[in-house]
Amino acid sequence: MIGKRLPATIGMIINQYSEAFLKRSRGCIRIVALISEVSFEELIDEELPELEKIEVRSKKKIYAEDGFALWNYTVSRKVRNERIEGSFLALQVGSFVFIITGHRPPFVRKCIMYIAKQLHPDIMVAYITAEEIYEILKNFSKVMEIELLYSKYVAKKVFGERDTSVGFARAPYTEAFRKARDARPRLWIDSIRGFAEDESQTDFRLSREGHLNYYKGNFEQYYEHILIPIKEYCSRRLKIFEKRGRRETIDRELRPLLIRYDTKVFEDPFVRKQLVAVVGGYNSCNFSVIHKGNPHVYINIVDRMDNSAFSLRTYGSDSLIIAPQVKASKASLMRFSKHLIDNFLEGTISDFKV
Repeated sequence: MIGKRLPATIGMIINQYSEAFLKRSRGCIRIVALISEVSFEELIDEELPELEKIEVRSKKKIYAEDGFALWNYTVSRKVRNERIEGSFLALQVGSFVFIITGHRPPFVRKCIMYIAKQLHPDIMVAYITAEEIYEILKNFSKVMEIELLYSKYVAKKVFGERDTSVGFARAPYTEAFRKARDARPRLWIDSIRGFAEDESQTDFRLSREGHLNYYKGNFEQYYEHILIPIKEYCSRRLKIFEKRGRRETIDRELRPLLIRYDTKVFEDPFVRKQLVAVVGGYNSCNFSVIHKGNPHVYINIVDRMDNSAFSLRTYGSDSLIIAPQVKASKASLMRFSKHLIDNFLEGTISDFKV
């Protein structure tokens, strides 16, 4: 995959920021991939003051040239009786924003992800699939000319149930994916930590949430071989979700999406009924059930964030159809598809063609 080359100045600045964190015991750099078609700076300046109990303590634009922009922020948020504070770098490349921090997971969850979710749909949280993680690791191993091993992975079953491998293995990363594929029931890799066989400057963890943690190495290698592929995969997905609402199509024709699974999962009546429960757990929507799994599932869904509307129905024993209505934004479809991957099952999304 090809992306615009990272300016040397940006790489140097991010590596300097990262150095102190990586030297700490169990230190790492955490990167969150977001999607924003407007300036991240403008969003923070205009929207963040409206959010309760969170504030920007400082902001500095460090770089803005050649389609790249880099800011340094310090933010804090009061959660109950606790104040969480930390710094992060925000690197915007086109419509993608990579949030880079060395602070602990609570800062990522309660500040960075809080901001991202509150600013939806102007900001979307990126995600990748287990298959895309595999392709990223395969390309990373090839281009970096290293034997990539894994130490631990987390996989998920149907309905998003976690299954964690025994930690601290020393086996090729391909073995983790083989174990997941051969498991009964089938598993999907949700996150995996990889490292170089020679224990060189390569040690990182990659997840389907589009989160990258690295413990060794420099930012440039991860940007080029992991973050750019995340950007490319998400761009393709957004392209699939574009202009699905009937008011955006020629003659208001319906443009459904097909989600195909690699097993005949809907032959099981329990799975069909549980799919309704999965939709019910999607906090951003109102829904009405037309059929509840006897023998098919048919649900109408309205996204409360931007009033997008679509129906979800089973199609045969191995597929779902998402049928957008008059308005169905790509942000809404992106978010709902992520909910299905996280809480139901990972499938392949494409145009529905009769």
